[in-house]
Amino acid sequence: MIFFDHKISEQNSSLIRFTAYENDVSEGDCLLDLRYSDAEVTFIEYNKNKPYIAEGLIRAAFNYAANKGFYIGKSSCECAADVLDRMNFENRNGLYINDIPSILM
Repeated sequence: MIFFDHKISEQNSSLIRFTAYENDVSEGDCLLDLRYSDAEVTFIEYNKNKPYIAEGLIRAAFNYAANKGFYIGKSSCECAADVLDRMNFENRNGLYINDIPSILM
């Protein structure tokens, strides 16, 4: 079973780190930035053989953002481009963007 945990940065409360655990082993991380009017995943790291981990991290992050009132989601993480493409993001010159309800569908 996969579990997604989050931790708010002590130095900056607008930065939230999400970690995916599978069988109590860390399988990936992403960083969500809520500093501006849009929510942005600025970092993601995962095993390329497990794209479902990246998708889960992105969904967990944007679900969190939606619950905080954010409507637009962005990411510039090229390392997860294939996952972002499958998740209804529009690629605008390397910036992946869409409204959060569409991303989470």
